[in-house]
Amino acid sequence: MGDAAREALFISHANPEDNAFTLWLGAKLSALGYEVFADVLRLRGGDDWERILEEAIRAKAAKVLLVATPHGVQKRGVRNEITIAAQTAKRIGDNQFVVPLRLAQFDAPLQITHAQYIDFSEGWAEGLCELLALLQELDIPRATGAPYAGLWRGVQLEDSRPITGTPERLASNWLAVESLPARIRFYDFKGGIALGKAQKAIQVSPIPVAAFNRGFFSFAPSHQLQDYFGPDLPLGYVAECTTDAFLDKGWADLHLAAHDARPKFTDLARQSFDAFFVAKGLKSVEIASGREAWWPTAARATIKRLSFNWPDGLSGSRQIVGRSDKRGFHWHLWRELLGTHCAGCAMSAWQAE
Repeated sequence: MGDAAREALFISHANPEDNAFTLWLGAKLSALGYEVFADVLRLRGGDDWERILEEAIRAKAAKVLLVATPHGVQKRGVRNEITIAAQTAKRIGDNQFVVPLRLAQFDAPLQITHAQYIDFSEGWAEGLCELLALLQELDIPRATGAPYAGLWRGVQLEDSRPITGTPERLASNWLAVESLPARIRFYDFKGGIALGKAQKAIQVSPIPVAAFNRGFFSFAPSHQLQDYFGPDLPLGYVAECTTDAFLDKGWADLHLAAHDARPKFTDLARQSFDAFFVAKGLKSVEIASGREAWWPTAARATIKRLSFNWPDGLSGSRQIVGRSDKRGFHWHLWRELLGTHCAGCAMSAWQAE
């Protein structure tokens, strides 16, 4: 085959040290339509790959992509391929025939000392973008019906597991709500009151309440609420329903649909957890969403690590608090109420003591 037919990309790499990167890169380039050769293709198929790979450099390669790592450029097989590539570059008059792909700082062999490398050390995706731009700039053709495209896919999926429909346990840091108040109540204020005063009292209520129309929802009984609002804001008990019905169907008599009822419940639940965390001495911080997240100080976080051992055999432990001496910070788990049916989730946050 003559040099005019050069359409392939040859990836020279250390085997097996750089196989993972080579499999990733080769599959990406092959999926984009390029014909790609590399030593990892020996892993599948019964062809004479020693002959095929050498022939690919000498007669088919448009470019040789050298996976440049400190250990890779010292491997005998890689150095042999560089020598063949240097001979080929001289024969076809292409001083950019070898393109080093730098994954880490390396000492370039003499034959490619002046070759301009593409930097993959800051990220494979960034390096791939730069490589594709170069291939387009050099007008490297995309081979239609490349003979080894399917083989690349097979090699990449060699150790992968097929997708199945079997259930699996999700190990999450979300906290499940074990029980809820059985009923939710709606209260109104009796006539002849100043609504502005009532609205302000609702906003600062230490008892969880959620405003609605001229009244509010609450889990609390009427006598507890009346003690807070006082004689100047007499309450009127309107009705109540089960919490499950409130979440599933809303409240028809109040013309409240289910999708509007759930935020009311979440508001009540969040207030309840906030009051609980305050009582336990936790600290709050406002996160990007505007919500309050809660975390224990180092003095309050007496449990440093939690262990778990579930019936299905999954076990382990999670660090609850810690300290970064380098940054001079304690880190904690903080909790934020997320939705209708979950108590919250725990995430790492940096907080100064």
